[in-house]
Amino acid sequence: MVVRALVRQRDGGAGPPALLRNGVATTVATVVISLLTWPIVRLTTEHGIDGSWWAGMHMAAHQRMAFGTDVVFTYGPLGFLTVPRLFYPWTTALAVLYSVAVHASLVALVFSLTRRRLGYIWASVVGTAVATVALVEPAELVLVVYFMACIACLSLKVSQRAMTSIVFTGTILSALQLLVKFNTGVVIFALAAALACALPERRLRVVFTHVAASAGLLMVFWIALGQPFDALFHWLRLSTELASGYSAAMAFEQGFRWPEYPIAFATIACLALLLAKRSHQTPRAGRVLSVLIFIIVFYEWKHGFVRHDLHSTGFFLTLAVVALSLLWLGRPAKTSLALALALITMVAVVMPHQTKSFLFRPTKALSQISTLTDSTRRDRLLSESRKDLEEYYRVDGETLRLLAGQRMHADPQIAAIAWIYDLEWHPVPIFQAYSAYTPELDLANAEALAAVSGPSRILRFQPSALDTRNPMFESPAYVLSMLCNFEELRKTHDYEVLGRSTNHCGITRMLTAPEKVSGFVAVPSVPAGSALLMSISHRNSLFERVRTFVFKPAANPFVVIRTDDSTSTYRLIEATASGSLLLCVPRTAGFNGRFVQTHCPRSVKLIHMDGATISFFAIPMSRS
Repeated sequence: MVVRALVRQRDGGAGPPALLRNGVATTVATVVISLLTWPIVRLTTEHGIDGSWWAGMHMAAHQRMAFGTDVVFTYGPLGFLTVPRLFYPWTTALAVLYSVAVHASLVALVFSLTRRRLGYIWASVVGTAVATVALVEPAELVLVVYFMACIACLSLKVSQRAMTSIVFTGTILSALQLLVKFNTGVVIFALAAALACALPERRLRVVFTHVAASAGLLMVFWIALGQPFDALFHWLRLSTELASGYSAAMAFEQGFRWPEYPIAFATIACLALLLAKRSHQTPRAGRVLSVLIFIIVFYEWKHGFVRHDLHSTGFFLTLAVVALSLLWLGRPAKTSLALALALITMVAVVMPHQTKSFLFRPTKALSQISTLTDSTRRDRLLSESRKDLEEYYRVDGETLRLLAGQRMHADPQIAAIAWIYDLEWHPVPIFQAYSAYTPELDLANAEALAAVSGPSRILRFQPSALDTRNPMFESPAYVLSMLCNFEELRKTHDYEVLGRSTNHCGITRMLTAPEKVSGFVAVPSVPAGSALLMSISHRNSLFERVRTFVFKPAANPFVVIRTDDSTSTYRLIEATASGSLLLCVPRTAGFNGRFVQTHCPRSVKLIHMDGATISFFAIPMSRS
């Protein structure tokens, strides 16, 4: 609808034959290119961290869980739409439709806008090139599509009415996208508000209406999805915590990717020079254009380089689209096109090789459509997918017997097991503990475990953590709550089953007052039958906080733990380090030493945390 409105506005002076020809050409090109560059690599799911949250999103939707109280994640109640993998027929069908619709919208906009400067052939080439490498998740691609619609409004000199319709399209999209992926909804809201400022008349009225309608539509969509109204505000607060804590907690650098930084800066400089070229736009439209580009580039910069791995492909894809948008805005055609194609080529080079079956994907499209519409093929693929995951996770029969009929939580990143064996999944809200970046998120998990209405069983896989973290420090209040309110029922080589018990932890008492750290700090002796806890307090400078917001921390903090026979270094999440970091658990508590640390350290040392203070605590922990 957006594409049709923009094209009609641009071709308003053309006769009916030209309009018909352009409409047919755009439709045919969209269908053909979308099939050639089918966006869904495979329907089957995978094991590991990604497979776990994919399963979690689909199970949450299928079980109609309340977001904000039952589940909190980067994605909202419609988060399953961004994961077109086969878990349940109805969720998978909607996810495939969402992915294909977003992909087709991208193709249609690139083709219809590019043909104005370059003609049908080059528009087909550019549209195919962009769509070929646009294999980022569909929730992120929606941003790119809406950004192009905003740029089209400025480049085509559309009427007040047409531009207002694009603003209010952003209003609807922002409310929906908040429920798909929280941060993308926020960015679309900002893009629509910025576009409203380019209106020649009634700008403030449109901006106010946009803000009010976004809030109203969010409530309407929330209730329409069957979500409890009072959970909305919990979800908004905790989702904001997730978004704000990401930069400091998940900063990561794949060292071999460092050349992408100078390429990114050089490309941004080229775009700035092209943007500075004179155009037919009014000063106000020019300022709005700059704001739109800043919003999308800053967001993709954060998304691509805070966790600097394959996320950077989305950043360079977005820069390619920005380069194309300058072409539509009347900037030098050869320069803009060359820059866009160079960026597309770069994305193609850095993409993982398993997604590089660039062209001739129609057979994959037809096969997937056939699978989704044929119940026999769909059930066979589901069965094969479950069997493959069963072979990987290998949960024994006795363990499954203890979990059957119980409200179970899977720790730390194995939620997919609940789907594989059709168990009653009843997780803590931030069901993958590494995502509990802040004290408030950590507390939400701890309270969920302590509550009688929480899970009655916990299946634990041998603890592991991202980025050389200590698994006992992931969501520390949650870990302590788990060990205080549950007891071990069964252990195998890889798994441990915990069952709910009465709280068998005593009152926490301080062993040492907070002291500034300098080199190794001796760990005090622990009273018999008590667990040892550590708390680290550190306040960053204003400069470091600004740097973390704009980019990410200058250096990740680490803690060195020295025991009698070894020395280990772990990365810390600074926001939760001031909580109760569990250093060791007494053997008398009855937990398997493969799943908790039973040897207390002799000393600890902090790295990249100058001026930090450290204190130690003990908490009695007995077998219930």
